[in-house]
Amino acid sequence: MIYGFTLRNHRLEQLNLEADSTTLNQAIWIDLLKPDDAEREQVESMYRQNLPEPEEVEEIEASARFFEDADGLHLHSYFLHRQDKRISNSTVAFTLKDQRLFTLHDHELPAIRMFRAARPPRAGAGERCSVADDHLVRNQGGRTRRHSGRGCRPRSTP
Repeated sequence: MIYGFTLRNHRLEQLNLEADSTTLNQAIWIDLLKPDDAEREQVESMYRQNLPEPEEVEEIEASARFFEDADGLHLHSYFLHRQDKRISNSTVAFTLKDQRLFTLHDHELPAIRMFRAARPPRAGAGERCSVADDHLVRNQGGRTRRHSGRGCRPRSTP
């Protein structure tokens, strides 16, 4: 399933992707939940963005969890979710490229639902971070800022 979001009135607004496939071009955040091959191909061809394979997302080596390459800034992080009355870990792959955030995950996660509903702060004059940067930083906290060297910092919520 592909979810696309754009920013309207300082809030993330979900795009109706079924009405028009070109609507995805307006998205600042593309959230892929258990994407099938056709959905992966659609996103990869539209954005010239290589999405990680499931085995790459699950890689536990530290060097595979955070890196930057031609396809953007990548962060793979664990999130908790409930599965069959048990708490489990699930990995989410975040990719930031061209001021657009891509997320890829195999489970519906409470943290991602809250992330979708979050009200991004208003961009101030001279801010160095895009809205996508801001969401990634806010979701990952200090870990991203310390390791990225990008100089982005979360903005205070109005």
